[in-house]
Amino acid sequence: MGTFVMSGAISGGFLFTLHADEGDVVLCSEWYTAKGSCRNGMDAVRLHAQDRKRYRQRVSDEGCYYFVLTAANGKAVGVSSMFGSEQLCELGIFKVMRAALGADLLER
Repeated sequence: MGTFVMSGAISGGFLFTLHADEGDVVLCSEWYTAKGSCRNGMDAVRLHAQDRKRYRQRVSDEGCYYFVLTAANGKAVGVSSMFGSEQLCELGIFKVMRAALGADLLER
C-alpha cells in the first residue's frame, strides 16, 4: 500500500505525489490552485489507477520513457518520473497500480 503526500507552496497551490511501499515517488500531479481540487486529483488516481488503458506511455526528447495516467475525460491526473527502458516504465505502471490501492494521505 502506498501513500499520497499532498504539499502546499508558500506562494499558494497544491500538488500530490504518490509513493510506493518502499518510499519511491511513482507519480506526481500538476499544481492545483485549491486544496479540494488536489484531493479530487488523488481520488481520480484511486479511481483510474487499476485500469491499464488509462496509462499513456511516452518517450521524451532525450529518449527516456515515462507515462501519464489519465482520467475518464482524457485529462492527465499524474505523470511518472523518467525511465531508461520501456520495461522499467511498465514496472513503474505496476508500482502505481499497487501503490494506489488503499493509499493513505499525508499532508505537508
